[in-house]
Amino acid sequence: MLVWENHGQPYTFGTDMVVCKKAGLVYIDNVKAGSTAVQAVLGTRFGCTWTRHNNWAPPELSRAKCWGLKPRKCRATTQWFEDETVTGDPGMLFFSVVREPIDRFVSGFKQALLQDKALRNETISSFIRSYQYASMNEHTQTQARRLSGRDKAGNQVPMHFIASMENLEHDVAALFAHRGLPPVDEFPRMRAAARDPFKASRAELGTALTTADVRLLCAHLMQDFVCFGYLLPQECR
Repeated sequence: MLVWENHGQPYTFGTDMVVCKKAGLVYIDNVKAGSTAVQAVLGTRFGCTWTRHNNWAPPELSRAKCWGLKPRKCRATTQWFEDETVTGDPGMLFFSVVREPIDRFVSGFKQALLQDKALRNETISSFIRSYQYASMNEHTQTQARRLSGRDKAGNQVPMHFIASMENLEHDVAALFAHRGLPPVDEFPRMRAAARDPFKASRAELGTALTTADVRLLCAHLMQDFVCFGYLLPQECR
């Protein structure tokens, strides 16, 4: 996929991932689209997280990638794939989750402002205008970019199944059934709204979008709307 957000330039970035050999699954992380819920399922059911690499990565690779980092900070990315041992394994299914593009952007904007002090003075309108020219924060990167993670050689990793956040429990159930995995009795959330430490702060952030804002977002996120089948807002039709 030629990623529009990268202005047609060669795309070489990796994307965070969870490799779960036990389940035959590789989750390509798409932040602000059910990421914590999916990780909770993989972590609680199979013990698979993006910081546990011993079930698939050679020890020397883990040591090299995690040198100087605390274990909980060493996330695996698609660039860890140096050959086709995992990407070419027919027993491994690569999947991710997408979300309505503008809803996801607004959620990502809130997360970015709360986590990055350099962005604290940004309004949503000023952020959108800067966003046209630079990747402001990983939480607002386009979904096409997140799902197009590259391996060490610059090749896009496979993508076999894309769920939607709007229908997440149903889609994960279908995925597990397809893989012959036991159904998820209770769908956990690692950051449930009731105990979300950012909930109050997020609620206070102004995220009202003008017609001009929405149209700029539609232009920037058009690849997400087209590739993942979401309807454009009325302002953009």
